Amino acid sequence: MSRPDLDALTSKDSWEGVRAVVAGFSVAGFASTDNLTHLGAEVVALDERRDPELEEKAELLGVLGADVRLGEGVTDLLPADVDLLVVSPGWRPDSSLVLQAHERGIPVWGEVELAWRLRHPDHDVPWLVVTGASGRGTTVRMLDAILRAEGLRSVAAGDVGLSLVEVVMDPEPYDVIAVDVSSQQLHHTYSMQAESAAVLGMGPQTEVDYPRWHPSYEAWLADTAKVYHHVQKACVYNVADERTRRMVEEADVQEGPRHRLHLRDAVGGHGRAGRGDRGRPRLHPAARHQRRRALHGGRPRLHRARVRLRRPGRCDPRQGPRRQPGGGARRAAGLPAASRRLTPTARADHPHRPRCCPSMVRPLVPPRRTPVAHVATRGAGVP
Repeated sequence: MSRPDLDALTSKDSWEGVRAVVAGFSVAGFASTDNLTHLGAEVVALDERRDPELEEKAELLGVLGADVRLGEGVTDLLPADVDLLVVSPGWRPDSSLVLQAHERGIPVWGEVELAWRLRHPDHDVPWLVVTGASGRGTTVRMLDAILRAEGLRSVAAGDVGLSLVEVVMDPEPYDVIAVDVSSQQLHHTYSMQAESAAVLGMGPQTEVDYPRWHPSYEAWLADTAKVYHHVQKACVYNVADERTRRMVEEADVQEGPRHRLHLRDAVGGHGRAGRGDRGRPRLHPAARHQRRRALHGGRPRLHRARVRLRRPGRCDPRQGPRRQPGGGARRAAGLPAASRRLTPTARADHPHRPRCCPSMVRPLVPPRRTPVAHVATRGAGVP
């Protein structure tokens, strides 16, 4: 019996005649089983666990037409006459079901791959994908908040937030999706074409520190690098990490205008732009600032910012710096007034960190309603 052409199917098509097995019945597995059944596929869901919550979900999907099998030993053997195996996050590539599928030539998809293929062809919703060893969830939530603040209908999905399959099957399409994916999910991802992709902290650059879910250190890097494949616009990576730089250089990105942005460090780093498709270097604004800083001898440029300064009082971190005493007496004696430049005071626990007001803050003009001060911001050149 011939297998259906899975590459031609989307959420707009009928999946009738497709026989799919879903390994795992947690959040991603439930969403995959539910939506594939809704599209007309014959679905068998397998999970070794058995608890009241899973049994309730299994009963619900059983009414809708899915075959949910729970209990020990149900994942030992892949059912016959299967066209597709969908694995939930966490299923290792050396598990019994995955190895049997490879031996029989059955495609194995992860949640991310299934969600990408279920996108509606009439709604090209951009994916902003973030991966890495740490910081993914916080970054994706912050990205989603920024997009919502701009008035976009955004959602955080993947490892954090909603299931990606549920998001792409929403009847009301989103404007943009902030996606949190792990290297485990990227292992069974093949056709995703993110609008932009970023790899966050990868941890120490040693071959002994990597998630043991992957068979080797090199396999972990190869799966992580998949996030950059077929990227449409921007690849964001850490310029201080040689591993992420090589990932971007070796990625098969889409042709057309795009930038490769570099993140020097997590806070206050400067960026540089890579070479575009025409071979000419694209100079990022942060790189221009870095060049100007070098021409000025490395001195930080002071940017004007409005800050509220407390009235000088006792030298308390909550009250501001100490006022120079004896100003009136010095003027009466004909002596020059004491300097108004603030003196840095080091904390005992950290001698290089100012306790209350750093030395780069100094009065610019006589105070009005809100005093104006020169502040050398960290993003403006302060290391």
